[in-house]
Amino acid sequence: MKRFKYLVMIAMIQQAFLNVWGEELPRTRLDVNHEVVRTFASVYLQQKDYIRAEEVIARYLFLSNEKGEGDLWQELGTIQMIEEKLPEACHSFQMAAQDATGRASRLEALYSQAQCLNRMGRTEDAKKVLFQMEKEEVGVTNAATRVLELLKSGFIQRYEGFPPYGSRLRGQLRISAAIGAGYDSNVLLLADSVAGGIPASGKASSFYTPALQMGHTGRIFGDIYDSRVLSVYTWYTNPEASGFNNSYTRADFQVGSGPVRWGVFGDAYFLNRNPFQLYSFSGGLGWSLKIDHSRNKITTLEVPIQYQSFPTDSGSNDRTGGDVKIKLARRWSSGASLTILQMVFDGQWTLGSNYRLGGVSLPAFYLTELPVFGWLGIQNTFSAEMAGQYFFQSDSGRKDMMLRAGTGLSRSIGQTWNFSMEISALKNLSVLDSARYSKTLITAQLNHQF
Repeated sequence: MKRFKYLVMIAMIQQAFLNVWGEELPRTRLDVNHEVVRTFASVYLQQKDYIRAEEVIARYLFLSNEKGEGDLWQELGTIQMIEEKLPEACHSFQMAAQDATGRASRLEALYSQAQCLNRMGRTEDAKKVLFQMEKEEVGVTNAATRVLELLKSGFIQRYEGFPPYGSRLRGQLRISAAIGAGYDSNVLLLADSVAGGIPASGKASSFYTPALQMGHTGRIFGDIYDSRVLSVYTWYTNPEASGFNNSYTRADFQVGSGPVRWGVFGDAYFLNRNPFQLYSFSGGLGWSLKIDHSRNKITTLEVPIQYQSFPTDSGSNDRTGGDVKIKLARRWSSGASLTILQMVFDGQWTLGSNYRLGGVSLPAFYLTELPVFGWLGIQNTFSAEMAGQYFFQSDSGRKDMMLRAGTGLSRSIGQTWNFSMEISALKNLSVLDSARYSKTLITAQLNHQF
């Protein structure tokens, strides 16, 4: 078998030389060298021997002092991407861009470099490369523009699957701040606050929401971690709704370098009751599995388990208990469009008999670039959700059906600013008159990433 492979290799090399010298137009020594190197690499690639294919090209590039080797650097980077050698691949694509002989080759190399950087989690560096590509690709394509808008808006996050050898990855700090304003037709701290006996009507108000988020990515125990802390304050201008002014803080810590990730999380709500008092808090564990069917199709499974508590003045803690969710999602992407369909099973077991419940929800999300405003870089989102809850130990036999729909526009400004507007409507249909409510929410937000 080995002898046969070597004979095939020799035959391909001979054919390569015949192709070179048999052409009417003379080829340079550089062209001949490229043919030989590619032939060797092709043989190894057909055998899926990526290591030896990489060695053939890398050894030649190391010894060569020729110019115009960009295409070989591009091929080397592609092989290293297949091997999940992302730091090496990013360097190869960078060299390919520097040594490209034509405009199309350079644009391809820049795009590959940005993709590689994003897969490593270096999203900000990827944006810089795409920004450079965007200036050079005028009149050719708009690939960089589309990807930049998605990255800036945050709908495409950094690539989750860090390589297992990511010890070369340096820690990365992320800080962003936002200021928002809007109008709420029915002020509620939480959608389920009516379950705690709070009337759900008669309190409409405009509001302001400053927010700050900090995150850090690094390594722990030989693996990659991603942490973040988000803090949001909401101030309602209507004096009658000021009791619902609230402060919300959430912390997440996730670890994972492959399809499986795990982590811990916790949050706390403080409600304005002169002074602020703790309304609810929770903490839990999360586990997720990501399956890449192709570049455009992804399935994720998440299982968060949390403990939650709603302290009351009487100390009865009727809402305190456990919450277990199973989230199954399928994601499709095509060009500038992104579609996510999800099914969520939720079961809560609390101390109060009226609040033991189970439910299922079907959220959907769709993002696209509006054809009419494409030249302005405006994106449109549409989301919808149908959720049912059954209070299976409730004395009143309560059952709820929630319907929600929303749409929004967003526009990135430069590399660090983003402006968005959104309107959503929510209606809770319940067998109990006291638990029925409607809600319309209009928001505008300006976000800056440092």
